[in-house]
Amino acid sequence: MASIEKRGKTYRITVSLGFKEDGVTRVRKVTSFKPRYGMTEKQGRKAAEEFAAKFENDCKNVSNFDDSMTLAELSSWYFDNIAPHTLRAGTLEKNKGQLKLWALSRLGDKRLRDLKPAVFAEHFRQLRLGGKMDGGGLCAASVNRSRAMLNAVFSAAVSADIIPYNPIARVKAFKEEKAEAPVLTEEQAHKLQGLILEMPDIGMRGLLLTLLYTGARTGELRALTWNDVDFNRGVISINKSADDKNRITPPKSKSSNRVIKAASFLLKFLFQHKRDVQWYAAGLGALWAENNLVFPNRRGGVITNSVPGMELKKVIAGTDIPNIHPHSLRHTFASIMINKGADVKTVQANLGHSSASMTLDIYGHAFATATAAASGAVGDAIASADAFRRFLPAPEATAKESSGGGEKSGDNLETHDTKRGVKGATRRHANTRKTP
Repeated sequence: MASIEKRGKTYRITVSLGFKEDGVTRVRKVTSFKPRYGMTEKQGRKAAEEFAAKFENDCKNVSNFDDSMTLAELSSWYFDNIAPHTLRAGTLEKNKGQLKLWALSRLGDKRLRDLKPAVFAEHFRQLRLGGKMDGGGLCAASVNRSRAMLNAVFSAAVSADIIPYNPIARVKAFKEEKAEAPVLTEEQAHKLQGLILEMPDIGMRGLLLTLLYTGARTGELRALTWNDVDFNRGVISINKSADDKNRITPPKSKSSNRVIKAASFLLKFLFQHKRDVQWYAAGLGALWAENNLVFPNRRGGVITNSVPGMELKKVIAGTDIPNIHPHSLRHTFASIMINKGADVKTVQANLGHSSASMTLDIYGHAFATATAAASGAVGDAIASADAFRRFLPAPEATAKESSGGGEKSGDNLETHDTKRGVKGATRRHANTRKTP
């Protein structure tokens, strides 16, 4: 019988299949199981036991769990047995589609024994040269995503004892050139706010404005309900998200569960926004589907993932605001926070990043600029004009003085205090020589 060991929120499941031909080495297949979000402890344990029974049956009765499997067969096994318990539903479907497009269409019929590291190295090189449907090459980031998905499949296969090693682990990822996140200046953000407030669509107007004022992810606000908004405390709780299929799921990660302090203007706006939604719903009558969403679509349901981007493009069309997407509003919020003196931990907490290093990786340039400005401000606050006169002139000042000749020559590096000190030392030296 399969052994089940709980580790945090997941269960480690081990199936023993006897011994290898040497009679000493045990053959084990290992996998993990994560209960669905919202399950109780008892329900999670029962689900893990059911999964373990099915996994054990698969391991004992499926004879092609070896390197004679094709990549397509291994991928089917992974997405049927492993991925549903490690990936969110939306991520699973997205990865399944991309893996089919970028890998299975080219290597799906290849047997695992033939898929050596060199085969994948050449495969990834070809994706860089012509991986797009129109024949163009994929960017390094896209190829690396394909590599990461294959790596997950082969890592699971190694854990299940299907293959002896992971060939993807022996192929280096491409170096990515990280472009700076597109952000708006404070002036542009203020202008965009005015344009958003003129939008006729109530739900979209509220969603885009709240994106700008909180830095939340679009999916998080699409799933936001009124019980997540606390007007008395002035905070917004982020505890769920909407995926590409408009399904409400747990947030992106554990750190994504957070509470955001809302600006006073946003609270006033949301208070009025709630009344606007209620009036609109009352006007639709039976056509309205009540879901308690803060930013519903025109029938009360979840706003489709692609709609905010399309509506934002309409808002900025014909203006001098650069071409941005909804996620740019998240970057803009973070950039303004940093410019106003927020430290990395504060920005990390507001954005729901898993680590401070992730925040620094994305906004390192903004922090560096803010730090330089702060250092200059400290210098200006402490230093005085009298203090500056005690030191050498700045290079540009020296250059100007050199053109004037005389004592202000560029070759004369003595300040007034230095000259006085040198003359005094010379007189003392002369007096010393005259002493009998």
